[in-house]
Amino acid sequence: LQFLQFTPRQVLHALKARLANVKKVTAGSEIGYGRSKVEKDTHIGTINIGHADGYQPSRSKNTTYVLIGGKRTAVLDHEAMNQTIIELPDHHYQVGDEVVIVGKQGDEEITLAEICQGQMGTTNLTRFTAQLHATRLPRLLVDR
Repeated sequence: LQFLQFTPRQVLHALKARLANVKKVTAGSEIGYGRSKVEKDTHIGTINIGHADGYQPSRSKNTTYVLIGGKRTAVLDHEAMNQTIIELPDHHYQVGDEVVIVGKQGDEEITLAEICQGQMGTTNLTRFTAQLHATRLPRLLVDR
């Protein structure tokens, strides 16, 4: 038997979503299933990823972050099966803009180790990646 030989030049891991909704909320508003309160007038965005996809940052008491526009920004509410609500750094973002959950955007990066250890309360990369259900999240193989 002859086996295919594959030598990756670079291993890429990324988990990305797109903004599905953008709006401004006033101080004291409760958002999402978790009824998280915002402390100041804030622009928020909704991304279509949640517990059903294996993305469960609520397991950690630490603040969870994503990247948008090359900036690190906080997840405000992550109690939904299919959605996560994020704080937008300013009002210039619109539906369709890319949000990075794991990966690099601009000069900022969120690694798998960071999201597992600090954000999701686990040190096991295998456990995290196994949670990401293949049936809901498309996989792309990029040849560079």
